[in-house]
Amino acid sequence: MTSVPDQPGEDRTGQFKQRRFLARCCAMQYLYQLDTQNSWDCSDEALELFREQFQDTLAEAEVPLSSLKSVWKYACQLIKGVCSTHAELDELICKAAQNWSLQRMGVVDRSILRLSAYEIVHVPQVSAVTAIDEAIELGKRFGQADSPRFINGVLDRIRKESAAPRS
Repeated sequence: MTSVPDQPGEDRTGQFKQRRFLARCCAMQYLYQLDTQNSWDCSDEALELFREQFQDTLAEAEVPLSSLKSVWKYACQLIKGVCSTHAELDELICKAAQNWSLQRMGVVDRSILRLSAYEIVHVPQVSAVTAIDEAIELGKRFGQADSPRFINGVLDRIRKESAAPRS
């Protein structure tokens, strides 16, 4: 059985992109929460509590109920991945963010950068260009006016560095 598109004329690719973007929004918001609490707890219990708090946002997204499991599954994959590699990601971000310390960056920008750097470096199924484009969109929605440009510059440097041959 095939699923019905969410919007008239929307194809399955559009639905997939919508679900992935929603998963990234969810993950970014959880990472923001972790950063403000100075904690990297991504235990199943902590994630379940966050999912319960995030239910209203998921409901407003007008994603079919059948798709919410895949949204949450990808969000958890991203969250757990960032939590387990945050020291490495912070190092990459600091190196790429010329003349910027992590503390100088806004929490939203930091959260988006960690999330997208993780996808660039550790999720081969997601192209670096896609990860950067999605990060820019997150920056437009949640960050400051200059966030998209800053995020683009930092992530593009990470993309170039991660694509460089390793010695």
